Amino acid sequence: MPYVIPSTRRIMAAMVAAAGVLLAGAAPASAAAAAPSVCVTPKFSQVFLPWKDSALYTLSPGGSFEQGAAGWGFSGGTKIVAGNETFFVGGTGHRSSLSVPTGGAAVSTQMCIDRTYPSFRFFARNAGSVTADLQVEIVWQESGVRKTSKVALDKKAGTTWTPVKSLKLPSGALSTGGLEPVTFRFTSVGAGGAWQIDDLYVDPYMRR
Repeated sequence: MPYVIPSTRRIMAAMVAAAGVLLAGAAPASAAAAAPSVCVTPKFSQVFLPWKDSALYTLSPGGSFEQGAAGWGFSGGTKIVAGNETFFVGGTGHRSSLSVPTGGAAVSTQMCIDRTYPSFRFFARNAGSVTADLQVEIVWQESGVRKTSKVALDKKAGTTWTPVKSLKLPSGALSTGGLEPVTFRFTSVGAGGAWQIDDLYVDPYMRR
């Protein structure tokens, strides 16, 4: 089935309108790092094609963790560490990923999506207890009210890197037809958890 690409003029107009509101959104992960613009023209690639997923994806702001994670918020010992996902989908020169220990959490910088954005994917590995879990949530505003949607991983990641299945975004719940900001929250739940995540990508096209 073909992808229907929204009008470039419509997207850019919405981006310009939303940018002024969103620039003051997430606080930077470090004082020295300024948060990137959340409404930028995306670059697309079939990054998950080796796993029989032909959708076009765009990297979330700071989602490769290669130049820090401007705009992301970390707590409970979460930090960027050496060791990239082993498929190097973002480039052979990539060297970093995000470590989320037990009780730790990471909240992404804001990213603009609209109702044509159905899903997202990333890479994960569990370097700790097999009983620990990685909780994944999407946070957005609906008519001025903060909303949270939890998504379940298809299986617990093993000790080796694996791409998680395509996870659904709450696009239908967005309050307008235009671009709106969402954030992603990752939390390590359970004793002995030691999760690593890398390369957070969002699918920007609705399948028809």
